[in-house]
Amino acid sequence: MRLAKILGVLVILIVSSYSVAWYYLAYKLNKNISENYLNRQITHNLSYKEHNLQFTSATVSGFPFKLQANLNGFTEETDIEKIIYKNPVIIGYDILDSKAFIDYHGQIKAVFKPLIAGFGAIFDVNDYKISVSITSPTELFTAIINEENFAKVVLSNIDNIKISSGAVKIADLIDNKVFYSTEYEELDFSFIPRKKYNNLKDFFNSLPSKSNIAYKVKTNAIKNDMKKIVPDILLYVWKQLPDDFEFNTKLEITTEAEKFIAALQNINIDGQMSIKSNIIDLQIKNLHYKSITNKESNKVILKTDTKFRLKDDFFTKLFTYHKMFKSHLDIVTPRKANLNSKIKYIKDHQDLFRLNELKNIDYNLMLDITYQNAQGNLELKIMEFTAASENTGFRIINGNFSTTPDGDNKNYGVLYLQNYKYLIKFIANFVYEIYDNTQYLRDYEKQLLAETTLDLCKYASDHNKSTSKDLSIKYNISNDTEDSTFGKVKINYIGAYHRLLLYLKIINKVSKTGDILENMQKYTPNIIIDPELLAILLSKDGKLKKEFEKLLKDSGQLLQKLEKINDYNNNYR
Repeated sequence: MRLAKILGVLVILIVSSYSVAWYYLAYKLNKNISENYLNRQITHNLSYKEHNLQFTSATVSGFPFKLQANLNGFTEETDIEKIIYKNPVIIGYDILDSKAFIDYHGQIKAVFKPLIAGFGAIFDVNDYKISVSITSPTELFTAIINEENFAKVVLSNIDNIKISSGAVKIADLIDNKVFYSTEYEELDFSFIPRKKYNNLKDFFNSLPSKSNIAYKVKTNAIKNDMKKIVPDILLYVWKQLPDDFEFNTKLEITTEAEKFIAALQNINIDGQMSIKSNIIDLQIKNLHYKSITNKESNKVILKTDTKFRLKDDFFTKLFTYHKMFKSHLDIVTPRKANLNSKIKYIKDHQDLFRLNELKNIDYNLMLDITYQNAQGNLELKIMEFTAASENTGFRIINGNFSTTPDGDNKNYGVLYLQNYKYLIKFIANFVYEIYDNTQYLRDYEKQLLAETTLDLCKYASDHNKSTSKDLSIKYNISNDTEDSTFGKVKINYIGAYHRLLLYLKIINKVSKTGDILENMQKYTPNIIIDPELLAILLSKDGKLKKEFEKLLKDSGQLLQKLEKINDYNNNYR
């Protein structure tokens, strides 16, 4: 019984002492705020423009486990906008979690100046919170008691920042129509500080050696297509994202560099990322990026394992974005490229380009590349570059591209084509539709060109007698065109081989009596035929040479024959 009384007295003393300490801290906090901040403009330049913050009254609450100030009449103002918080902004400290926080729940009225015009937005915010972990709560309490700048103490004792919000709606101030809505948004940023930071400039001049970032957001679909520019709010940090959009990422960042610019050149990033939207689903299972820079060289390593799917609205949205950047493309691209007109042509003729065949298919994209610049000597190593669906695609392995300041270039590797007939025909169709010289060919003329390309790639492949749907082609290309090869074909001869093979395909379609050249020109009026090159196939009387007659239906033997013709090798390179 006596022990129970003693314990009871101890509990009363502890609770009383804690209560006295809490109310003393509350009194000091209220006094600090009232004397230093109440009805005064607090200037912050954390964004690209200066924000003046002000509030009209403050009350302290949160007993027993929180110490918080409720700032009433809170406003932000810049030279072009004014932001009014309808409810109190709560700034405080959670004693149990050792976290300082800023909370807000309610409406925010954001208006562009002149205020009488009424342009702006209403933010309907649920459970918006900024919380920071405090490594030394004692320093914070000491600052409050001594009526010092406790905000500076908070900044110098941070190792984690978390910003989160529940549902948010943004409506136009004039017609009250909702034009942006989120279901949730959350950013978690933890780091190992190099030192105690006094301000943001101090932070960027001495970056953490290791940081972890986790961010997720989900925006809702909006029926109207209205896009609005909203006033910039300092306290509410979120920016507008595409509607009907879900994003999730986790990244680990390490760097030996202390300053921001140097860190971009010496950084290691590992993580994952996923996107779900009305235009694309994308998942990066593994992301590894490393940049190493010293006086002698700059080296970048990139590895990714990505899956993605293009949705029905992908190209519609893509062409919408083109409208936004159309004027910029005119500036940054050569006039002869005429890029904007080509994009418009694709938009107006989507069926010709078979864009629908690219939608609603799962694609894999794998990268394992290393880029290095050592005093002007550039090298790109491609250990793996795969872009493929279940049915078709390509892969490059053991690839290397290098160039020197003197202009010496080397490019080699192995190219794999999965379901090569479909892939080459699709690419050929796209090229022939967009390229000025082939855009107006007849359909059967384009088909002849595509079939010729197929035959040439098959012949050049490592196993040209295989019946597989796939091809592998070793390539070795350099300034020395004499020794440069694409598979089994010398680069010097590819153009002429292609044309000769095409001519034979045309000859196979036309009458062999009369003037063959004239018959060819009538059958394919839009394909320019070189009489000198054609002379390799025709005799002096204009007839097809007998040695080629039996090869008209065998492209492989035909190409072997062409390689053995000395006149061709000497005159048509």
